[in-house]
Amino acid sequence: MNTAEVKYFSWKDGTQVVVNKGSGYPRLFKLADGRLACAFDGMYVKFSSDDGLTWSDAVAASKFPEYEGLFCANAALWQLDDGEIFLAYRANGRKANTPAGEHYTSIQVSASKDNGKTWYHHSTVYEHSGRGGVYEPHFELMDGIVTVFYANDTEEVNVLPYQYIEYKQWINGKWTNRTVVCDGGKHKSRDGMPVWLQLRDGTYACIIEAWNTAGNGHMMIKLVTSKDGKEWSEPVDIYASKKGKAGAPYLAELPSGQLMVAFQTDEDMTTEGDMYSAMKTIISDLTPADKLTAANFSEPDMPFETPDGYHSIWNGLYVSGNYVYAITGTNYPSGQIRLNRYEW
Repeated sequence: MNTAEVKYFSWKDGTQVVVNKGSGYPRLFKLADGRLACAFDGMYVKFSSDDGLTWSDAVAASKFPEYEGLFCANAALWQLDDGEIFLAYRANGRKANTPAGEHYTSIQVSASKDNGKTWYHHSTVYEHSGRGGVYEPHFELMDGIVTVFYANDTEEVNVLPYQYIEYKQWINGKWTNRTVVCDGGKHKSRDGMPVWLQLRDGTYACIIEAWNTAGNGHMMIKLVTSKDGKEWSEPVDIYASKKGKAGAPYLAELPSGQLMVAFQTDEDMTTEGDMYSAMKTIISDLTPADKLTAANFSEPDMPFETPDGYHSIWNGLYVSGNYVYAITGTNYPSGQIRLNRYEW
């Protein structure tokens, strides 16, 4: 390992801005025209032309009649080579024609052909009526193909109360059959919230929240890797909180090749029942992803001040050019989506 290339930093050296008043689950993506896009719950999108310092008004991206009665959340952005923008999300709830006692769950995709000005319903990745649901899509490329990971605990896959991580690919104008990345039933875990990417060495890495089945059963952060996107490793422990839980992870590769992992945890809560949960990040050394363990990561850092009794949750990370971004939905000092930009 070439330790001379390892770099750590503090979010205290970053620049913070408010992206939006209210809402949460923010996700960032850099568009081909140079603008930074931020999508968030309710499926609204805002744009920045100065690398995140100022933001446009929000544009609605999922206000379609067929979604009446559904809650649209868990945004994920991607842009195709032809310029069309994809926005994936879960649309769950009770549609007007849903049979009594059943719950409708789906991963939907809206798209824009005019750089985010207007949106239309593009496609349905997965849908099911009954018990369980599908959640938390995340786009990247696999072998040059647009691929969306998501979590699935519908009764259709017969793993309740456990959960699969799986993906589908956009090929020849349709979404393929699902491929399983993590079988939660196999290792007795509710694996969720997949965030994945292909690293510069070609390895695919996917961060998830999972049950700490060897310990107290609380949520913790684990990593799975693959050389080809088809055969995946068993989950490896990356972070377990000192007490309580650690969940809702995000993954990014820093310019140095180190991995940064974000998560939310209540481990610092001092007042029982105060709903405290804070965003934290850890940074790896240069150990290859398929050899990483918890011992290879730094001590946690907090991108946003989060006093006891408040939260900074459903966080995202993003790396673009010379900037590393952390973004969160917080209620401190008031309800807002907040961004911290560190110049590398």
